[in-house]
Amino acid sequence: MLKKLYNLAAVGAIVHLLVLLGLTGYLFANGTLDAERIEALVAVLRADDTGDGDDAAETEEEEATVTTSEESIAQEQLHEEMQRRAIRRGLSELRHKRVAVSLVMQRALADKERFEKENALRETEARQRQVQEQEEGFKKTLEYIESVKPANAKDLLLLGSSEEEAARILLALDTRKGKKIIEAAFKDPTTRPRMQKVFKMVRDLAPTDSEWADMQPPQEGK
Repeated sequence: MLKKLYNLAAVGAIVHLLVLLGLTGYLFANGTLDAERIEALVAVLRADDTGDGDDAAETEEEEATVTTSEESIAQEQLHEEMQRRAIRRGLSELRHKRVAVSLVMQRALADKERFEKENALRETEARQRQVQEQEEGFKKTLEYIESVKPANAKDLLLLGSSEEEAARILLALDTRKGKKIIEAAFKDPTTRPRMQKVFKMVRDLAPTDSEWADMQPPQEGK
């Protein structure tokens, strides 16, 4: 069967060839087809073949251009993504540093507040000790002045104490004892000027209902 089909195809091809040769001879005979036209026809056929090759080359170039463009876009996108990651990483580091600085500042403020509290407490304790020591010294001076004669007490009072402290001691003494010390100081020219100032302070500090408030200074020399 296949052999018969092959034979029929071969016969058909020979018939087509004979027809083509006959047609060519006829065209040559009547002048329709000559050598120049055959060459032109061949040139056209070659041009078609060349054109197909050029189209294929252009297609390959376009495909290569498209591939290069896609690669360039992909590289740009990758570069942009790397930049974004670097920026995010930098921002994250800045946030961590800001948190660390904030913690350091909080600790510094806490240390500063603790130091100020401790310093204020030490100053308060120092003032309290100073006041206590002054009170203890005041009590000792008061006890000693009460135990000595007015002539000696005036020297100790005026030479060993400030004018304000001397006034406080006189106000703390028994009124009669204090009055005798003042009189002794007024009799002594060396202690009279200072005792006048102390006596004035005694009257200014004394309560209005006390004997000191209405007491008059002794006459000089008596």
